[in-house]
Amino acid sequence: MKKINIIDTPRLFLRPMSERDTNLIVSWRKVLANEKNSAFINDNKNLTFEKQLFWFKNGRHNRMDYIFCEKINEKPIGSVHFKNINKFEGEAEAGKMIGEIKQKKKGFAKEAFGFWLKYGFEKLEFKKIYILTNKKNTININLNLGLGFKILEVKKKLIIKGEEFIKMEILKKDIYKIKNALNISL
Repeated sequence: MKKINIIDTPRLFLRPMSERDTNLIVSWRKVLANEKNSAFINDNKNLTFEKQLFWFKNGRHNRMDYIFCEKINEKPIGSVHFKNINKFEGEAEAGKMIGEIKQKKKGFAKEAFGFWLKYGFEKLEFKKIYILTNKKNTININLNLGLGFKILEVKKKLIIKGEEFIKMEILKKDIYKIKNALNISL
């Protein structure tokens, strides 16, 4: 039997996403499709259970998706992922979302994403993790900077769905910045 990797944090636990999460993910993404600066803007208004389930079963190549839940009540709050995983180069693209709007601005995204990055460096042995963030999403940019990411200079603007995005990255040697931001010992 395959061992399920649970990632434990002070207030949360992160567990692999499963088919059971399909309705939840659809509802989260539909709400986020209406938010400005969201990576999901206007993209998920027509998302259905069937489309999400098909993606889950057939379209999740070269990626890992986890759900993060509050320990106190085991309620799912959001998700984190690694995609475009390049084992040869030791790098991956990461992302996060808070699906439960009432749980925003409580530090859950920072906690979940910080421990997710730590997992990527320590357990998956990534050398570099990068993210693409809407240039207008200053809250997310500041969260990423606080965890140790740097904004990369790019020669060509990154335009996704008509919005300008920036690329940010963090290297394994900077893991201490994540640990400092999360107040955990080295």
